[in-house]
Amino acid sequence: MKWLKRVFLVFLLIFIVISILFYSRYYSKISIDESITKGAYATIIINSRSIEKYILMDALRHPSTFFEKKDSVQKDTALATVSRDKPKLLKYINVPKMVAFNALDSSKLTWISNPIKVKELSNLQAYLISQGFSKNEENGVSYLRKNKWICLFHQSDMHLIFTTNFDIKSIENCTNEKEYEGAGNIIYDQLNSNDGDVIYADIEGNVLTLRMGKNQINILGHMNFDFLGEPVDIASEQGLAQLFINANKSYLNNHRDSLLVNKFTEFTKLDVDTLMQSWNGQFMALAQDFYTKIDSSVTYDYDDDFNPIEVIKTEEQMVPELYINTGLSSNAYNYMISKKAIVNQNEINILAVFPLVSLDANLDSDSLIVFHNFLPEPVSPAFKSKFYLFLNNSACREQSKNSMLKSYMPSEEITALKLIVDEENEVEIIIDTKNENVIKSIFGSF
Repeated sequence: MKWLKRVFLVFLLIFIVISILFYSRYYSKISIDESITKGAYATIIINSRSIEKYILMDALRHPSTFFEKKDSVQKDTALATVSRDKPKLLKYINVPKMVAFNALDSSKLTWISNPIKVKELSNLQAYLISQGFSKNEENGVSYLRKNKWICLFHQSDMHLIFTTNFDIKSIENCTNEKEYEGAGNIIYDQLNSNDGDVIYADIEGNVLTLRMGKNQINILGHMNFDFLGEPVDIASEQGLAQLFINANKSYLNNHRDSLLVNKFTEFTKLDVDTLMQSWNGQFMALAQDFYTKIDSSVTYDYDDDFNPIEVIKTEEQMVPELYINTGLSSNAYNYMISKKAIVNQNEINILAVFPLVSLDANLDSDSLIVFHNFLPEPVSPAFKSKFYLFLNNSACREQSKNSMLKSYMPSEEITALKLIVDEENEVEIIIDTKNENVIKSIFGSF
């Protein structure tokens, strides 16, 4: 019996050691010192250890999915060869406990990571080139670039940069910055007091925290959206999809994109200023369902004696049942009739500037509504909100079938999506995924 006791004590000791190592690696507080560059406008923290733990726990819960993939690769000689020969990024860098990306101005056009230690520089560069990065040199600065991503190297450090502003000399000067914000800085304090897999904070006090769970990604926080107006009472989760927004008209008037305004006027022949004067700032769209619409057309073919033969062709298409409350008043309604944007066909007013589907146009409580095959029943308000988006993506994709709208929907890996901005500017985003491992759903299978 003594040997059983010894075996038990050995296993107990091993369990204690593993538990201590696991806890210290994945539950100890990660320092964000030397992460927030001096003068940064916004910072995003990616908790590498938290994401590693998420993947590890998924592997422990579902080991068969990992072994099955490994076995399937080994059975295929070609796949096995590729798997062995493919360079591994993690071989060439020291994965930090967390990665910070800083934006140094309010435009947030450029995000620069904190230094990432490189173990094998030449091999890392070769790997990145094999993944589609190209070597570039500009103003005496050498770097690797792929689309909007740049890798900049300083001795044994690498900075990963996402940018739409390719002033490489200015970017390099930013990577040379060695001063960092500390306690008392609003970004530092926000990041240090929140916990999550990914955290965003800026100098205006905005903060968002992303957490990954089973079949779901949750993003919670506080954001001041200047383009949103006051909260109003709305109902929730009607139909397959719903969008509501109460906009700040004065902000939109002062921040117009002239190119978009010109394109809208060119397409619709409508004056934006006239419409804005008659708009209350609210917009609500609701998709209730899809139904099968059969379109038929008549063409003619000819026989050997050149006699015409009538040929009737039919085409089935899935069309959404739509309801849109535009928030435009009767003045805009009459203006659109005068501009032939709303025309009368068989004693029914039709919105002529929306060619994808026929939309009836009417006034309801001095607000222009347009709809197709659907008018919602009155529903009691559920809560106050400035912005609300709900999408049952699985049902939409299943019912839309051959509809052209399907190409605009999120991937089938996303089953549902909800976004709420409440009266206190508290933000909640919920993304439901098909796969229990949300990383696989969002970024594809490993």
